[in-house]
Amino acid sequence: MVNKVSLKSLFLLLAAVSFPTFAECADVGFSAINQRHYIICGTTREYPYLAEKKDGNSKGFDVDICRAFAQSILQSDTSFKMVSVNPARAGEALSSGAVDVMLGHHIFSSAQEAQGYLSPVDTMYYDRLVFAARSKKGGASSMKDYAGAKVCVAENSPAYDSLVSYNTKYALGFSYLKFPLLSALKEAFYLRRCDLLAGDEVFVTGVVKDLHSDEAAVLPEEFGTIAVKSYVSGANNTLAIALRAVINALKLAAQLNINSSNLEAFALDSSPSVRNLLGQTPQYWQKLGLDTGWVSKYIADYGNYSLILERNLGTRSALGINMSRNLPYSEGGLLTASPLF
Repeated sequence: MVNKVSLKSLFLLLAAVSFPTFAECADVGFSAINQRHYIICGTTREYPYLAEKKDGNSKGFDVDICRAFAQSILQSDTSFKMVSVNPARAGEALSSGAVDVMLGHHIFSSAQEAQGYLSPVDTMYYDRLVFAARSKKGGASSMKDYAGAKVCVAENSPAYDSLVSYNTKYALGFSYLKFPLLSALKEAFYLRRCDLLAGDEVFVTGVVKDLHSDEAAVLPEEFGTIAVKSYVSGANNTLAIALRAVINALKLAAQLNINSSNLEAFALDSSPSVRNLLGQTPQYWQKLGLDTGWVSKYIADYGNYSLILERNLGTRSALGINMSRNLPYSEGGLLTASPLF
């Protein structure tokens, strides 16, 4: 039988223990951001539409996401730096601390994750795998009309893997011209070294747009889908948790249709999740090391997740892509968010 005095003593002892604060638990990545007073976001150099500078201003999907990270951690939507990273050096950039978070269109293997080199933060969006034709065939009604075509594709990529399966399934007789670098892939398509270009829609559409010619077009056929994720170093788990919460918050705002025009009305909402989201219960964001009112400030200036996607990649953007699969789940899309408890 356990002595009552002993239990009381044990309780007092536990109560006296000084538990570490968030700052004491924060990993190197989180601490580095706070010490230098800006966050460094990596982006894929071959995807200029994700992060580009025009008229002295940085624009693009990756830029807006990096702004959200800066707003939440540093209470400033300008305390960030975008760094263009070669896809082959993305893992190195993360592990060395050259970038805090990798955005862009990098695809890492599960083996890299398992070995602790990097940690996925969240899925940013789903991108279709599509074709572009250098000279669209008049009257073409299906990919059968392109049977026997030579296809330019990035080697060792999800696009190539899906393309091989698609080619086999429909017996199209494609031949492949594979490239290790997306810049070389783009150049080969421009020089007409292949009939078709295969890849993710953001890249392929950008290549066609940059050609500035009616001779090229993105075809309606889809041969796969990929999830585009963000990553931090495997050593920065605290940072990964915080950034995941940031992305989830913007997705939840989209799911609830919270925007700049109805923020005041939602601020009166009594549901625990919305109160946490909008900083009515400060401890929710404080325990993650983030600014209490960052969500309201960010949405007022830049909108929720759906608006960010639409403005930068969707029909309102220069790319003009149909992003319907990235709508909230309640609207028939794949975007989901967890309530904040």
